[in-house]
Amino acid sequence: MGNCPLFLCESWGILDGLSLLIERGYDKVLIQSDCFKVVIAIQANSLERYNSTLIRRIH
Repeated sequence: MGNCPLFLCESWGILDGLSLLIERGYDKVLIQSDCFKVVIAIQANSLERYNSTLIRRIH
């Protein structure tokens, strides 16, 4: 993805994967990532800390 920061690349990959799964009718998925910051951002109870549109869309 060129010079894209890891956080953004991982987030886009997860969002794209979730979009495909939703289109195919899946409603329960397990997300695995080796990017700790993305995992923490997705699991965070408060989206205010991670003011990321990508993370909000993943939720």
